[in-house]
Amino acid sequence: MTNQLQEWIRLQKLRVNEDRAKQQCELLEKAWEAISELTADLKNKGLKVPVDIDTSLRSTKSLLALCQSHPKLSDIVPREIDTYLGFCVGCCGQDVVTRIKCELRNVEDRLIIQAMNELGTEPALRLQQKTVKAWEPLRERIITGIETLAHALKVERDVVSAYQRVVEENLSYWLGVEEDIADSFTKMMNSTESQKTKSALEEIIRDTKNHIEALESIRMSFQKILVDDQRHAKMLEELAQE
Repeated sequence: MTNQLQEWIRLQKLRVNEDRAKQQCELLEKAWEAISELTADLKNKGLKVPVDIDTSLRSTKSLLALCQSHPKLSDIVPREIDTYLGFCVGCCGQDVVTRIKCELRNVEDRLIIQAMNELGTEPALRLQQKTVKAWEPLRERIITGIETLAHALKVERDVVSAYQRVVEENLSYWLGVEEDIADSFTKMMNSTESQKTKSALEEIIRDTKNHIEALESIRMSFQKILVDDQRHAKMLEELAQE
């Protein structure tokens, strides 16, 4: 391959990456709008949103404008991106798209945690539905198309089961953590003489046991999915042998 051809291929890849980055920023604009609306909703409900949330949103808006208008994103240097204040300064080099995602995710997480603490879990999750929908177009498809039985069988056997194993491992770890919390707090509650401390720990233990029940239910649901996928794989294998 000649040097001229290699250079042409490199430039084509850069152009594709630039176009993709700008498309991502167009979609991230919708996520920014949803998170800004969430911020306004919380303020209207009387919550005092921290100043660094507003700072991050302003910087992210400017980064979105930079991403959409800059003629060549690959020419942007890290220090230029890091002049915009926020939660993710220094995190992402010259990758403006990753920096924008980092800021928006941090803002969203902080707002939802604050909403859960001050409004309750259910109202907070209802508010989050708007932002969840805004993120959906940004999810990249892992499996773009299945055209043969062999490919379908591989997906069922390898890809799906791999995700299930990761989920199962994390669920097991999470369950262990919740069980350790319940045991440790029970010992603390039994050893303290403060009625106020006992009452607080008793509530935490009760909630933690509810968490354990919920996680066990989730684990059972995933086990059912695993059984279904194993059955699907067997069905596809039989079809492939015909």
